[in-house]
Amino acid sequence: MAEDLYLKNLAGSIIEKEGLLSGEAAEKLKLLRKSTIASKFLQAIKQNNSEQAEQMLTLKDINKKNPVLKSSGEAIEYALMNNNDQLALSLQKQGFTVPARFLIEAIEKKNEILIKGLIKFNFYSEQYICAYFWYLISEGYIESAQDLSSVHEELSRFSSALANQTKNILFDPSLAQTALKLAFDIECDDLAEKIILNNPSLLNALYIDLALEKQCIGFLHLLATGKSKKAHKSVLGNFSVALSSFLHMEDIAITGKLAIKNLIIYYVREEKYNSVREIAIWPESKAEKTILLILIENKLESISKEYVQTHHHQANGREFFTSFEKHLYSLCVFMIKIGVVHVTLNDKIFQSKLVEIIKSPEKCLYAIEMISMIGNRNWQESLIRDLCINLQNMAKKSLDLIYCPKPILFCVLTAETLERLSNKSYQYRAKCLSVSELYLQLANYIQLQIKGEEDLKHFLLHADSNDRTALSIIAKNEYNIMLENEDVGTIVEKMWGGAANARGLSEASTIYTSFYSEFYSPEAISFRSRVNMNKNYLFQYFQWLDSCSLRFLGHGISTGILLFIYQILVYRTFNLNEVFALGDIEESSGYLRLVQAWIFGIAAEQILHSVFVATSKRYELINAWRLLDSGIIVMMLLISRDFTGGFVQKHFSDTDKDNFVAGVLLSILMVMLWLKFASIMVVSKAFGPFLRIVYFMIEETLNFFIILGALFLCAAGVFTAVFRISGSNFPTFEISLRTVFADAMGGFDITAYQEDVALGASFEAFYLMISNVVLLNLLIAIISNVYETLVVKVDSQHRNIMISYTEKYTWDKKYGFLIFIPSPISFFLLLVSPFIIFSKNPERWNNTICKFLFLIYAIPLFFGFVIINIIYFIPLYVKGFLIYSVIHTTSAPAKSQNETIFYKSRIKKSKIALNKFLKAIFWLWAGIPLILWAMLRDCFDFWVLLYKDSINEVVSDDSSDKYGTIVDLQFIKALQKTLKRITKKDVTLNEFLEIFYIYDAIMVAGNIKHNIDNYDERKEEIEDFFKQFVVLKNDLSLNIEHIKRLMPRLEGGNYDEDYIQRVRFLNHLYIVKGIKKFHSNIGALNISGILIPKPDNVDEFDMERVNVLNTNIKELEDVFAGLVRYSMRIMKKFIPNH
Repeated sequence: MAEDLYLKNLAGSIIEKEGLLSGEAAEKLKLLRKSTIASKFLQAIKQNNSEQAEQMLTLKDINKKNPVLKSSGEAIEYALMNNNDQLALSLQKQGFTVPARFLIEAIEKKNEILIKGLIKFNFYSEQYICAYFWYLISEGYIESAQDLSSVHEELSRFSSALANQTKNILFDPSLAQTALKLAFDIECDDLAEKIILNNPSLLNALYIDLALEKQCIGFLHLLATGKSKKAHKSVLGNFSVALSSFLHMEDIAITGKLAIKNLIIYYVREEKYNSVREIAIWPESKAEKTILLILIENKLESISKEYVQTHHHQANGREFFTSFEKHLYSLCVFMIKIGVVHVTLNDKIFQSKLVEIIKSPEKCLYAIEMISMIGNRNWQESLIRDLCINLQNMAKKSLDLIYCPKPILFCVLTAETLERLSNKSYQYRAKCLSVSELYLQLANYIQLQIKGEEDLKHFLLHADSNDRTALSIIAKNEYNIMLENEDVGTIVEKMWGGAANARGLSEASTIYTSFYSEFYSPEAISFRSRVNMNKNYLFQYFQWLDSCSLRFLGHGISTGILLFIYQILVYRTFNLNEVFALGDIEESSGYLRLVQAWIFGIAAEQILHSVFVATSKRYELINAWRLLDSGIIVMMLLISRDFTGGFVQKHFSDTDKDNFVAGVLLSILMVMLWLKFASIMVVSKAFGPFLRIVYFMIEETLNFFIILGALFLCAAGVFTAVFRISGSNFPTFEISLRTVFADAMGGFDITAYQEDVALGASFEAFYLMISNVVLLNLLIAIISNVYETLVVKVDSQHRNIMISYTEKYTWDKKYGFLIFIPSPISFFLLLVSPFIIFSKNPERWNNTICKFLFLIYAIPLFFGFVIINIIYFIPLYVKGFLIYSVIHTTSAPAKSQNETIFYKSRIKKSKIALNKFLKAIFWLWAGIPLILWAMLRDCFDFWVLLYKDSINEVVSDDSSDKYGTIVDLQFIKALQKTLKRITKKDVTLNEFLEIFYIYDAIMVAGNIKHNIDNYDERKEEIEDFFKQFVVLKNDLSLNIEHIKRLMPRLEGGNYDEDYIQRVRFLNHLYIVKGIKKFHSNIGALNISGILIPKPDNVDEFDMERVNVLNTNIKELEDVFAGLVRYSMRIMKKFIPNH
């Protein structure tokens, strides 16, 4: 069997290279070579390829030189699981065995097939017969226990009890004691725990020491707490009595070992971190106040975070500041997120340390997060300067930001924090804003260099400790420069509209599909078959969960209906003598009650949204639109006499029939409802950008109107003072103000001055020159300029709105029902919400209630679907005469012009079986029943598809996850082992890969989802991944310390999904390119590899001259180095002893 290239020359290449690996590491790699071949052998057995497995058994690396493989039990397990008895016997003849605990593990996993196979072929250690036997009976495998006892004489005394008294065997003292000792010997925690529960009389101090040594955490938990999830209450009660008696009789030294704190100290000292983690998350560990401090002092950061999260522990000052002193900054931020007590971050020394920590690219994110948590009032103003300088140096003078795990998040969070701190100090305000702008530009440069939608989305959705993503921070602070990228627009639109490739309502109709298909295409007769169930459609329930836009559409329709009903209500008030009597008169009371129900449903929406924000741990979005909803509710209360007892009518109207106040209230509510409708339209692509332009135009021209108003006031005062007697249009200030306003709008009257005509005309002309010619034309220029400016930014502004709405309407699996249905159904949700929120399984109830309420959307959609079928019924019937005049193939539908020509050519060449006239007669009579049947079948399929799970359709997308197929937990472990073994600081890419392939091949072979036979394809992807870390392009060298900083080793090998995602989307080259481009265009001058901040007075011409000069110097250096080498060769040739 041929071996891979990386195995052939391993001993002669990598291992022998001096200084690359330590001697111990080289020896281990030689063993790994054998393990890689063994992995292929195991995969052959796993795939039940007996022929290949039998052939590989003859290899020396399998049969004679690999005792680890022969005693691991894996080969035998795969053979038995495939019921391949012949191969299992062959393995047994070749000396293959299983470990002592192999049968125990099979019983733990309840693998009955493997249990029977192991006993049948005697694949177990006879030394542990009693443990096997006891465990089999305990787990209910009586038949296998009988098979075991029939072979071994020492178990024959239990043969009679196996027939009808199996439970009594578990209490046999001699068997239980022997089994318990053996359980500790083979480190079977579950077995030891069950034996001692059933036989508490066996409690002994010796077993405590054995349990500690063998890391039997379940057994220790039982003795330390007296609790177990595996025992019945009666059994646990009897054990608790025996345990109390035992502990009372033992001395303090023995009982002290069982204290949770002491157990953690013991395993920390032994460096058994997995055992430490298991004990730390015991529910009883929450009561031990010193455990977290022990973990912190030993720098067990990930375990400490798990402890804090599991027990919702609120850290105190000592724990927090100890973490800070131990440089566990991630834990500090996590503590603040969960909650801290008696902790203040106001100390100047602490804040100065944060300013220093921010210099470290690996820790800068945690530093800026803690700084952002300190209010302006508590921040030391004297530190602002140093903070700005450190941040500016990091941005301009180095590439160290590549080591920051979340670079874009760090940049935008820094910009936000500095903008806030700029309000703290007027002295450093300009500096803060300057550095803030610097980091925004840096973030934008990095963002522009990241290619691929999924990659960019990963960076934009990086979240801080408060679960705020970089995208949400950008939207909140209106950093619109970051939203101008078209890739960002695509990401935002997919987040809002849903990522699934869903089809419209009409495409689920086979009648519609048949009508719009080419008559010679197979799709033309699709009405004869059912709807394609392997596609997604917009009316499906799961599409509405994924799509914010579809659910928001429901809110838009609800608002539109409310506005329509209210318009009718206002129209009805025109005929009323007393407007406040809306609810008492028959022709308007019904509409009023509907409007009241709808608006008070909006109040219920507001309450549900607040609950949703609290339960799903999101930020409360207090904005103008929510305040508008509150205003609508208040106005409805004021208008409704039955709610306020006629308060407005009694206190603000002179008579019962004074309708002015009521009319004002109705008008204000009308404006508010139209503004609420505008809040719906602002999200749409058609109207949103236009509404934003209108809003910003009003905002930008506000200063102009203030100046214009001042002119009106000034002119009114002057004209009143001078012409109040001689001019009929200026008798009082109020009338003068109205007159000058009319004059500015073009309604002036030059003959209004009865006396002092010349003076009046002069004043009027001067005023009109300023107001009409200067100011109003200036207004037109301002509006034109604003429009031209905003029309460029309108897309980014619109994306800003979509992001904020997406945060509000993104689905939550547990509490999504709170935002699922708009008013007035929100009343019902408000009533049931307490029962769902406080239920044991809110996710199940959320899904159930939403599926039921989805019928409110589904029924109108169904009627629309039926209407579509009815509309195309007759047109399809007419088209059917053309469809049935040709022969159709069952191949895939034509998708290109060539395929269309192919179909047409086939039609011409085909011999038609039936005469076209007969087909037309057939369709004349059968067409209507066939289409009617298709319509009924489509309606049935509509309801079948309604609650069908979403289909993962394969969509060609170049922006998909590039390294998703290779970077997983096994890849990370192989990488860390490779980095640990290499001793040199710099290695070539080929040297690194040869070592990595060995470890990776072992990991791949041990993972059933990978195929070792296709490893060459995987090698290409791996090589492409590591090429991004190449330092020197000439020799493709890798700096090992550089890679270690990018992908640091974590204690205990606890690499979670976040770490794996970070490696998968590392995009090292993109980030480096973005930072370098930033340095080149804004940040710094690169002279001989040294980054020097660009002075403010250096223009592009100066930079170009410096770069040309720098290039010339480098060329001279190369020439000089060549001359030196040539001179040395001449000297060695003519002066041998030199």
